[in-house]
Amino acid sequence: MSASEGIHISSTPSASASVLDSLTSNSSTLSPPSIPPASQNIGDDSISGKFDINLKDPLVFEYLNAIMGRAYRENRYDHAKYFQVLTILKKRYTPIQRCGTRRLELARTFCWIFLRAAQEVLEEVTQLREEVQELRSRKGEIEEVTQLREEVQELRGIRDEMHQYRQMMEKMQQFITANMGSCSTSLQTFQRQFPPPPPPSTAI
Repeated sequence: MSASEGIHISSTPSASASVLDSLTSNSSTLSPPSIPPASQNIGDDSISGKFDINLKDPLVFEYLNAIMGRAYRENRYDHAKYFQVLTILKKRYTPIQRCGTRRLELARTFCWIFLRAAQEVLEEVTQLREEVQELRSRKGEIEEVTQLREEVQELRGIRDEMHQYRQMMEKMQQFITANMGSCSTSLQTFQRQFPPPPPPSTAI
């Protein structure tokens, strides 16, 4: 990164997206980190809460650039691996370590807070990806079940048709047995009682 580049803290999503894009497209090393000029517009100047951290402090940007740059350049938005990197970096930049000066301690504290928030977001992203994967697998199962149901319905239709033919053959056998040896039953009477069956199904 050049000396004029750095992390822009802003409440607008577009600004955050542009920062992430610039980080992923930059393959330079992390040393020395970039420090934005004091006149650069970086949004809110401080974070209210337990610590009063000045976001214009060069040390904040030094650690923040190192964290974001390394995590995004090395992992190419791979959420699973990025989660592991965040865990390592959170231990490395933990505020429990005393750094000699209050300013450096606050810078490390801000980075730790940032990493914790990023880790929570990544956990949600990982959970959502798992849910999407589950839905995709269920979609395949649903499509397979639907296809099987259609095949079963088709087989049921064939079964019912064959059952009708069997009933007709049984009636024909009963008629022949009852009228065997009798010459009074003509072919017309037989055809009236047993009309020709419908043409066979071409479903198979």
